Parts: sequence; structure tokens; C-alpha cells
Amino acid sequence: MREVVAAGLLALLAACSQAPAKEKPKGHQFEFRDMTARFTTLADAQKSGALTTCAHDANDGSDTCGLAKTVIAGIDVGNGNATFEAGVFDSLDVPFENYNYEQLRDALTKVYGKPCETEAAVKKRRDDLGMVDRGRETQWCFDNGFLALMEGARHHFQDGGVADDAAGELEFLSNRPTDGEATYNASNL
Repeated sequence: MREVVAAGLLALLAACSQAPAKEKPKGHQFEFRDMTARFTTLADAQKSGALTTCAHDANDGSDTCGLAKTVIAGIDVGNGNATFEAGVFDSLDVPFENYNYEQLRDALTKVYGKPCETEAAVKKRRDDLGMVDRGRETQWCFDNGFLALMEGARHHFQDGGVADDAAGELEFLSNRPTDGEATYNASNL
């Protein structure tokens, strides 16, 4: 009888000593390959097999990892990166060398719902600001950030320089709080 009680107490202690599972955020959250922005840790993403090798940036503490699967909506993108800030999934950057914008936009709409910014609205805003239009762009808004599908390269770096020949880019940016108010002056603007 003592052994049964002791085993029961040990099992209870073991269960109590484990940290409770972190509850997934509610609302309209950006998820990509079982990674939820501002929720999934680098360790969990690595365990799931969603990532390949990661590189740690000693300057800002972030980790940038390659995506294990290179096919998105039937299109082989060849590469793509997920960035983790403070150990948590924060952003996604996937440049496309060859793709069909409408096919990818329609596939993303089926998964993420109606875009919050249409091609026409983005173009009008850019025209109003006098910005150079580099192609179509559609955006989806989430409680934890936004996803943009863009025609043409915006800022994709390759071999140390900007790859202007990229046909397009899929980018997610989280809305994580900044480390504080930035102070600008003539030397760091």
C-alpha cells in the first residue's frame, strides 16, 4: 500500500513540476507551417521540422533560419527565411524568382481570408505619396502583424547586394513592441 501511495505522490509531483503549456493567442493570428507569429519559439519550430539551419546575429540577438519546405502554394520558391526575435517567430521573408502573382494571391486568400489592402488601394496610396510603383501588392492584416505579397523585389539581399531581379516577395512582419522610442539625429537618421 505504501508503494502505491508513494508512486501516486511521485506522479503528482512530476505533473505539478512541469510548466503549464502556453495557451495559443486568440483572434486572427498569422500562422505559417505550424508557426504562429509572436508565439512559436525557435526551439518548437526546430522540433517541428519547419526550419533548416539558423544563423544567430550577435548584434541584435535575432536568429534567421531557412525554411525546410521550399514549395508554397505549389510554387517552388527555392529559399525563404523565418526570423526569431527574443527566441520567438517574428517575421518571414520569401523572395520568388518565378511565379504567377494571381495564383499565389488566390491561394493566400483561400488560407488567410480577404485581404485588408487590395492592389488598387496600395497603388493609390503609393501614387499619392509620389512613390515609384514596382508592381502589385496585396496585404492581409492579423492581430499579430501583416502579410504582404509583392511583385518585384523590395529589399531582398543576395550575395551582399540587393537582388532587383526577384519576380516577387512574400513578407510577414509582426507588430511586436519596439525596445523603446528611437531617438534620431543627423548622425543616425
